[in-house]
Amino acid sequence: MDTEKIFSAFGKIVRIDSHLSFLADDATTIDIDGGGTFTNFDGLLEGARTLLDEDELERERLTEIANLLGRTKDQIAQARSELHSVARRFFESSVKDEISSTAEVAESVARDLGAQMRSDGESLLRNEVGIVSQSAGSANCGNGALLVTLLTASGPGVSISDERTRSNFYKIVCDDDSYLGSSDEGEERFILRGAGGSSVEIGVVPGVNGSEADQVNRVRNGLFEVYSGGGNFDQWTTVSGAAKISQGSDAAAYLGSGCLIFTGDGATYGEMTQSLATLDPPLKMESVYGLHVSLRASGVSAGNIAIDVRGTGFTSAESIFASAADLSSSYGSFTTGVLLPRDIPEDIKISMRFSSGIDGAVFVDHLALAEVAGIDDDGVKVALFAGNKNFRAGVTADSFTILTSSTDAGLFQTFMRDVFKVALPSTDAGTIDEAFAQ
Repeated sequence: MDTEKIFSAFGKIVRIDSHLSFLADDATTIDIDGGGTFTNFDGLLEGARTLLDEDELERERLTEIANLLGRTKDQIAQARSELHSVARRFFESSVKDEISSTAEVAESVARDLGAQMRSDGESLLRNEVGIVSQSAGSANCGNGALLVTLLTASGPGVSISDERTRSNFYKIVCDDDSYLGSSDEGEERFILRGAGGSSVEIGVVPGVNGSEADQVNRVRNGLFEVYSGGGNFDQWTTVSGAAKISQGSDAAAYLGSGCLIFTGDGATYGEMTQSLATLDPPLKMESVYGLHVSLRASGVSAGNIAIDVRGTGFTSAESIFASAADLSSSYGSFTTGVLLPRDIPEDIKISMRFSSGIDGAVFVDHLALAEVAGIDDDGVKVALFAGNKNFRAGVTADSFTILTSSTDAGLFQTFMRDVFKVALPSTDAGTIDEAFAQ
């Protein structure tokens, strides 16, 4: 595969598109030699409004200017749309032939190109993406925990932040509850909506008791209500420390009528596991799952608890880890995203470990594992776990907000995201010369 041949030609399309974007998109300023500046159409319109919005005659001129700029911006948008069509045809013909792809549509050819680049060690300049903030509505009735993750797979066993993420604002609003709607308690429905208008329904992940896994929450007896004594909970295997493991009462629980208590003596190690190998339907390969647990402590000044997903040849890179300093006398929610491997081990399981340094009581409840959800072709994924107070819909519906960012440093990567909804392999420096698109 001749990547220079592909990207030198493709770069001409990206270069034209980026210049048109400078003109038409918000908040762009281009420096001009000699000290002047040329702002984009939105900036020009704002400048015209400041200058001319003083009397009736000037307001008529302002309307004319606004109409002119609006028509020009529409023409640029049309030009960019035609340019994106050219890019698709380029991928469906030239790129397809160069990489011997059997795909028919540009997006699939782009994914095949990404696989070939990964195999050849080629990369684009990376767009650094991140979660700027996430917050619950100040008037929320429910107190469930929100997990936001950008985690995705980049080749076998490699997890990265999803560069399909944009600088964007998201709102999650409760759309159906158990008070006025049709949802069961702890299984309310929310709508996740991005600034672009796309949306997806999100179901609250409930706690699960007993031997049957929920279709959403894949952990069985994650509320630790079914207990046979001797440190043994139904569906769980106590590997070590059984003498220090017991069941808490309804009053000690976060959800339901029981919880797990590990009462450490500063010397005893504890471990429990639950097999995930026989779930029906099974866990999905190379998918991201949200892992959640509610924890509190009494008299703990040292030690830690760690929870992850593992099996032969695989231990999730992501885990829940809570030290003594992270725990308090009130329950707190701990979450993380977990990326499963391409080849899921036959003995895959959840592993929960209590370090030998724990010198007090750790209370564990509402352990859950659920696949995250998000808007199609968007890097942001979420999971919402039930709390011990139910969410409410209605006029003052419970809600969450999320703010994400992207540096958009890579011209090629930004174009791939915006046009093909695909992120190609990337590194901090990139092996593909950005000058092709500049």
